[in-house]
Amino acid sequence: MERRKFLGIGLTSALLLPLGVLATDFRKTKPVTWTAKSVNDAIKALYGDVTLKESKEISLKILR
Repeated sequence: MERRKFLGIGLTSALLLPLGVLATDFRKTKPVTWTAKSVNDAIKALYGDVTLKESKEISLKILR
């Protein structure tokens, strides 16, 4: 294996490792979400009472 490739893989692994440690297991912290009867109930259980706000700051462009 080339030295640069080996170092690149090592640095990438070192940077991505903390992301797995910081992940939250919502099945343990918010179990009511997974037994909800509707999507709206699940969203409410996961995020609480939130109000959606329309924004023009984010746009989605779909290419075919």
